[in-house]
Amino acid sequence: MSKKTYSPYGIISERLKELYIELDKISIDKHLLLQLNSCISLSEGVESYMEKNTSPESDNLADLSKSTINHDWDSALEMKKSSGFLGSQMLCGHVEGQFLKILTKITNAKKILEIGMFSGYSALAMVESLPKDGELYTCEFNPYAVKFAQETFDKLKEKRIKIKSGPALETLKKLSVKRIVFDLVFIDATKSQYPEYLDMIINNSLINKNSLVCIDNTFLQGKVFSEFEKKSSSSKIMKKFNSDIAKNPKFHTVMLPLRDGFTLLKLND
Repeated sequence: MSKKTYSPYGIISERLKELYIELDKISIDKHLLLQLNSCISLSEGVESYMEKNTSPESDNLADLSKSTINHDWDSALEMKKSSGFLGSQMLCGHVEGQFLKILTKITNAKKILEIGMFSGYSALAMVESLPKDGELYTCEFNPYAVKFAQETFDKLKEKRIKIKSGPALETLKKLSVKRIVFDLVFIDATKSQYPEYLDMIINNSLINKNSLVCIDNTFLQGKVFSEFEKKSSSSKIMKKFNSDIAKNPKFHTVMLPLRDGFTLLKLND
């Protein structure tokens, strides 16, 4: 089972290839086809080049990536084992995993909060840079994903990852009672609830001015900036969310063109 892309680069490449096939069927200037082919090469080359020039993933991450991509997520939904859509395209992947891993190192994180776990790849990538006494709390709503990831963590005897099953907002409320301050937060769950997640994190002092917040999928397959992409309630919320945090003087934000958009956020002094 192939891993369908969520990134604008991948989407552009797929559409250009479809266009090339159709244009090649008709009488058209070969120079134009060559130009189109060069665009395909550029668009699909970005992510593959990044992959080749990023530190390799560990054997454990490589195995988890393979098992995630090869797993039949569709059947789980059809057989009602999964409470919602799950797919291999939700995997953050090699480059983003290594980026999260190096951010864990840079921040000297000991306490990490992840909102949205899926198969556990991003959690495992970050925990590889955690000290032995570190902890990573990860929130996951889908019981099928929880079971899939927990089996991996148990197999690896990884005790630092604490899976919190259930709605993320409820989990965040419970964590606030424990008065834990997280050094690193990774948000990658229900996109329409991103504003609520961030508000809950800040209002309940789950982070401080030294903490780093990472927010995934802030491009939302290009729907937040391309007038040609079909809009949804989630894309409208994400577009406003991106604009609001960028303009808010309380935050220092940087949006990066990593995979499907990756935003870094810190509280200003």
